[in-house]
This record gives sequence, structure tokens and C-alpha cells, in this order.
Amino acid sequence: MKFIALVSGGKDSIYSILQCIRNGHELVAAVHLGAPESTDEESYMYQTAASEVVKTQVEECLQVPLVLYQRTGKSLNTSLVYDDSNKQDEVEDLYNALLEAKSKFDFAAVSSGAVFSTYQRVRIENVCRRLQLTSLSYLWRFLPQKEMLQKMIVDDDGRIEAVLVRTASPPGLLPRKHLNKTLSFLWHTGVLERLHQRYQFHLLGEGGEYESLVVDSGLFKKKLVLDEVTIEETDDEVGVLRILKCHAEEKGEDDIPILNINEISQGSPSNNDAKDSSGTGQSDSHDGPSKPQDLKIDFLPQICESTGGLIHVSEIMAPCAATQNDDDQSQTTTTTEAELAVQEAIQIFSILKKSLQSCGATVQDVMFVHLYLRKMSHFATINAHYEACFGSVLPPSRSCVAVGNLPGGRRVLLDCMIQKGSGDYMRSSGSSPLAVAARATLTSKLRHVLHVQSISNWAPVCIGPYSQCNTHRSSLHFLAGQIGLIPSKMQLHSTWDQQLTQCWTNVASVLDALDGVSLKQLFSSLIYVVPEIFFSASGMDQIERITSKSLAENGTVVAGKIDAAAEDDPYGGYEDEDTMKEMEGDKDDADESDAKFPMLVVAIPEMPMNASIEVEVAAVTIEVASCLDVSGCQCTDTYGNRARASTPKQRWDTGHGGPESIESKTEDIRIDAYSRVIGHGCAASTFVAASSKATVSRVELQPVDLIADMFATVTKCLSKARSGLRPRSAIHVRLYHLSAQDDGIHWRTALHSAMASWEGMGANLPAASVVPVQGISTINMEGLSKEFSTFLGMQVFAIDPVHLQNEQLMYTVNRDELL
Repeated sequence: MKFIALVSGGKDSIYSILQCIRNGHELVAAVHLGAPESTDEESYMYQTAASEVVKTQVEECLQVPLVLYQRTGKSLNTSLVYDDSNKQDEVEDLYNALLEAKSKFDFAAVSSGAVFSTYQRVRIENVCRRLQLTSLSYLWRFLPQKEMLQKMIVDDDGRIEAVLVRTASPPGLLPRKHLNKTLSFLWHTGVLERLHQRYQFHLLGEGGEYESLVVDSGLFKKKLVLDEVTIEETDDEVGVLRILKCHAEEKGEDDIPILNINEISQGSPSNNDAKDSSGTGQSDSHDGPSKPQDLKIDFLPQICESTGGLIHVSEIMAPCAATQNDDDQSQTTTTTEAELAVQEAIQIFSILKKSLQSCGATVQDVMFVHLYLRKMSHFATINAHYEACFGSVLPPSRSCVAVGNLPGGRRVLLDCMIQKGSGDYMRSSGSSPLAVAARATLTSKLRHVLHVQSISNWAPVCIGPYSQCNTHRSSLHFLAGQIGLIPSKMQLHSTWDQQLTQCWTNVASVLDALDGVSLKQLFSSLIYVVPEIFFSASGMDQIERITSKSLAENGTVVAGKIDAAAEDDPYGGYEDEDTMKEMEGDKDDADESDAKFPMLVVAIPEMPMNASIEVEVAAVTIEVASCLDVSGCQCTDTYGNRARASTPKQRWDTGHGGPESIESKTEDIRIDAYSRVIGHGCAASTFVAASSKATVSRVELQPVDLIADMFATVTKCLSKARSGLRPRSAIHVRLYHLSAQDDGIHWRTALHSAMASWEGMGANLPAASVVPVQGISTINMEGLSKEFSTFLGMQVFAIDPVHLQNEQLMYTVNRDELL
């Protein structure tokens, strides 16, 4: 929607404009409340310093019209709850200024730079309500103060350059020393951080410690130059920078580049200018409805960073579904659905790059990609752009499937797991600090890639620019999704059961190439299957039988045998024939616990090459398996079997409106979880399933409470396994929900609300993905009878990479000392 910005001249109000534009809103003008002509009273609402240059800043640098309103009111009503009974209050100046702006401009919203101040926010909301305007406050509790300031002045491509124009924090900031210094200078020299540690100085100046003036920004068409200034200082060491002369100047090469507003202002349609995001309002019977459900949320990538620079970025989508434009309609041919998918993919790759840049990473650092499509046929047209983004040298591993419905009628969704510095680490020319430090570590590799591009009898060649496996810190192998391709022919088996058997053989072959890892070292596993098999009478039973047999026989691959044979030793370097036979394994004596590895199974419409089934796994490396305990643990609970906490506030970027209810009987809902745990405090992969009896009564089940119970069961399972991990160690959560036409908006809202209330979870929530599927089930779960039907599935990945690596190192040191 069109908005007008409340501008003080400082960092918060300017940066909030950028966030509004990124969320799809259009800036039409700005309003500034000028300082009263003569008053000694401090304003509780408005910045007073540098008011004299805001006109130049807005009209010449930002290049939008400015409404300059002279304040006359005072801070009379200082209660947190504001009413407009006293018309002499300074808040009424804001009301009158916006009333004047409404007479000049067409707008429906007002942006402000409130970060933590409830006082300011409630007053702005009061005025907006009275004028029937929408308040946009994207900085409100957006990030912790340190992260927010760093994002503003360092990390963001639309970052700001601001100078201090007022200081009021003795003995910290000193007028003669710090006024007219840039925030970036004070940040990089450590001044602000030292003051924060010593005196609880608020890094964003929310306590009145300082006021700033933005002299450059990615939004500015020109930069603001302060030609002549003077410093005024009071007895109490409060200082003000008086700007006697300034001008706007064209930007040079060393200045902050001008952002392309058209590229960043493609957010979701809003209340008063929302349109049918299909563009045509027509339905395509082949590619699904082109008119999506009403989109009620702004989707942002979910980013979570663990220790050691391990990052998960989830739910990367185009700001809105690509549509036919007016030019397309005038032509004899129209843009195909696949071409529209490409348009979305290009935007997604751009968003990914910017997200990674904000984290100090690059696309070369990406280790694993989940690519979800509306239709598998779109992949062929997307693939070239995918390769252009990630490259074909040391590429990430990938799982690519079609799930049908995606949020807001979109066609493409992307998830990524990233290790900062790993791209440089694997390239001799790389010199990032993490890469340099990792090269000095001899006990583990920051990242290793297995990328075989030759057709062989070993395992399938990757179809496209991705690797068979990416290994993280010599600890975990993340394998690309495997379908039932015969390696030598690169053709699928004719029947689905043969495909599943081949899937496990392919997985075992890839693992075997990784220092002889076997299926016994599985860390997590997911099986995708087409609905025809999933819902068939014996489909799930056969999947369980084939999988258990494959696990027991290691997919018919003898782990380590090929590597051993390469030494020209009949026993492969082992002492005797008995040892070799033990390696090969006796099928009759197969370990039943390994053969009964519990797994989640989901039904989806399509997989690559029209495969009927696909297996996606992660496994523990030989290095970890040799020194740390790897164990499994199962827990079962009942929905409603925990104390209910108050419903938490939903995150602003996850949706609006309450989730729909599910009809079921509380005692008929059971929750089952299985955790695979490495060491103590190192890593765990947990899947959890919510199931109900086939016959249920019409009693409401609240999705937020249900997911909260699922998280509680995860905690219980991790505790029972003595994992040493807490919820705050979770880096990623993936929720699978049953979908006919539902694109998961309500489940997404419920998931984020439940995560926020997960006991033991800190402020840094895990990245989250919501995936629509057509069926959910489990295999090898004890006690889950066929009378229960699974309707919700979840995977939770928790890890402390640095602790995991240190545990490996401690074992190595202790072993060497004993030897």
C-alpha cells in the first residue's frame, strides 16, 4: 500500500522506510515534526537535533516531497496509555501533520522508526486509528539491539551512514570527541560495544544516549554533505551538533550504491490495493488453479545460525507469485507456467544471495538444498538458473520434489543449509577467517564434497548441478535424495518395490565411498512416495519390509570391501578370513535394532524422472562413530498431557488470523517421537508424528497446542536419550501437513507460535519450513497400531557443531595419550 514516512532525520526512521519498501509498500512522501520555535522542554516523542537539515535530506537526497509541520504542543500525557483529551499535547501535532498530509497525498499507511519504545508506538497507533490509517512499524522488536545496529550500518545492502548529532551519555560519549563521528566508525572501533559492556549503554540509543542524522543510504539518490558545523555543549555534558550549512551531492564510487526500488518493492498485495495474484483470474486445469487463495502474510526467509557458522535459511520464496503481465496478454502466445516458475526462481536466488550476504556467507558456502516445486515439469526450465546460482564446481547436495500447493500460489520454495567459510575452505584461493582457521585444524575438515560425474556401476550420476554428498566438519554426511536408478543405465526399475530396493543400494554405495560408512550409521531418514503406493492396501507394509531388509543387509553393499580390495590384499588389510566374513555380515544374524530404524514416510505428487519413491538420508561419519556414542530413543505421549501456557504472540512475519481447528477427540490423539542422538550436547535428529484413531468425535483440537505438545515430546525424547541438548540447539524444524487445497498458512502461524512458547527456547528461533503433503506415516515405530492414522509430521534438527568437533578432538587427544 502507499505510505507516508515519519522522518526525524535519524537512522531508525530512514531504515524503517527501507523495510516498508521491502515488504511491498510504496513511499509517496515524508512528514517531519519540526522543533518548537522556543522551548526548553525535552520532547518525549520527537528527535530535535539536526531538524534544520531534514528538508534537504528528504527532498534532495531521498527525493520525495516533505510535509514540514511546526510543533507547538508539549509532553503533557506521559502515560503509556494515550488518549486525545488534551489537545495541547505534542502527539496532537502529529495528528494535525498527518491530517495536512492527507489533504495533499493519497496514502493509506504511516511508517515510523519505533524499535523498542512502547511509548512512541502506542501514540502513533492512536493517531493512525483516528485517521483510519495503517501503522507500519517493521523495526518494532525486529532484532536484538546489537544485531539491529549491525544490520543497519554494516550488513544490509541498503545500509545507512549516519553521524552523531546529539550525545547525552556521560561518562560515555563526549560531545567534543564523538559528535559528527559516524556510527560505523564507532562500531568498528569498538567504542559502542565498550560503553554497552561498562555502562549498559543502549547500542541503538533507545535510552536517549545519542541521536543521529543519516547522510547516506541505499535509498538516497544523493548523499548529504555537512559543510559547516559547530558543537554546543551544556554543563551536564550534553552536546548538540549545529549544522550551519549543508548540501546534497551526487554519489561517488565509494558511497553506498543506490538500490533499485523496483527490485525490492515486490511484497505481497495489501489491503487497499490487493489484486488477484494470478493476474488473469482464470484457472489452468493442467497446472492447478492460477488464482491462489488470499495471501494474508508477508513471507520472509527464516534464518538461524548455530555455533561455528552453521546456518539454515528456510522458506525462501518470491515476494509474490509470478503472473502474466499486460504485455504478455497482448501477444499471441502467453507465458507458460514453467516460465513463470523461472521468474520466481530468479527472485529466490537473488533473495538467497542477499540473505547469505547479511550473514557473512556466499552461495559457495551452501551445503544442502531442498527445492520444492508445484510441478516437477518446472524443474527443467529452472535448472539452468539453478546452476548459474550455485555453479557446477563443488556444488551443494540437493533434494528436489514436487509437492503441489505452495503458499500464495507460488511455484517454487527453497531451503538451504550453509557453513560459512566452507566455499573458501575448499578453494585454495579462499581467505575468509573461518576458512583459514579450518585449514589449521588437522583433526577435521570444515566441509568435504563427493561429486562423481561419471556413469558407473557404483551409484547414479547426479541429474543436474549437485553433489552426491556434502560432509560437514567430518561429522555428518548429507546425501542428495536417491531415486531407484540403475547406475550403469541411468534408468528406473519398472516396479516401485525394485525402485525402493535400488534406492537403499544407491544410498549404501554413496556411504561406502565415504570411508566405508554403512547404513548402520544413519542419522536421519525420510522416504517420499507417490500417493498410489502410499494409499494402496499393502503399500506401507511393503515399504517397511523392504526398508528393514535393506538396512539389515546394508543395501547388499559390503561396507569397506571395495576400498580394502584396492590394496591387493585378499583380506583387504584385515588379519584373517573370519574378520572379512564378519565384515560382509551374516544375513541371518543381522542386527534387528538397525533393521528397525524408525522413519517418516510422506506421500507427494511427483519426484524426478517420474520416480515412484525417493530416499533422503544423513549419516554419521566413521570419525564420529568411532569416538562418540550414537544411539536412538523413542517416546510416546498423548495430546493434552501437559500444562497449557498462555498463548504466545505470533511473530509479525508469519501470518495473521487464528489457525483452523481440527476435529478430533483428545484421548484419541497420540504423539510419537524418535531421536537419533550423537554424543552428549552434540547433535540430534528427531522426527515426531501426531496420529489419531480412524473414528473421531467432533471435538476441537487447537493446532498451536498440538504442535506445542509435539515440541514437548521432542524435549522428552531428547531428555530420555540423555542428549544434553536443549530446544535452543534446534537449528531447523520442518512440518509436514496434509493438504488438499490448503497451502499451509494456518499451520505456518501455529508452528511459529508454538516454537516461540517451546520451553527452553531462546530468542533465536530455529529456521522453519512448512511442507504440504498428501499422506504421512511412519515405519518401524513401536506400539503405533494401524488403527491410528498420522495427520501431522515434523522433523527437528538440533546441533552444536563446535561442541561436536571439540568432543571428537578430546577423544583423539585422550586416545593418543593412552597410546
